[in-house]
Amino acid sequence: MNKHWYVLMTIGGQEVKAKRKLEQYNQTVFCPMIYPDPKSKLKTKAVPLFKNYIFIQMSTEAVFTDPVNTPGVLKWVNGTDRYPAKIADQIISSLMDQEIKAFNNRIPKEYKPGQKVTIIEGIYKDWEGIYQKTANQRLGILLKTLGESQIMYFPADCVEPLSP
Repeated sequence: MNKHWYVLMTIGGQEVKAKRKLEQYNQTVFCPMIYPDPKSKLKTKAVPLFKNYIFIQMSTEAVFTDPVNTPGVLKWVNGTDRYPAKIADQIISSLMDQEIKAFNNRIPKEYKPGQKVTIIEGIYKDWEGIYQKTANQRLGILLKTLGESQIMYFPADCVEPLSP
């Protein structure tokens, strides 16, 4: 089965929700993100590069199974022939590479395994842990929960190094 990338329009502000829902249906979905400058005093989160759009990889035959019924998805983006517009693999690969580079540039170089950090957002806000590694664009932080130590993963903008 030959797969191609297509574009879906989402309901305003629901790109990530639609992506997660489609991934639950075992679809390959990509929502390129813009990451804020880690040196900025503003505590902003990553936002979609293309507001109200996500990419989905499907076989041509499967396109007509219509993920438009997925929560958060509004419609297909059609090409000039009224069929869902195909996006070249090279474009998606380039976007993925740029996103990885942008994310990696956000991770402060001073993070070293064993360094103490604090969580600054979410349910673990104000918890202290120890930086272990970076995996899948997230920081692995060793936290002690319920008397057990375990590595939990957080977006880089939710973690700050503790002052020595």
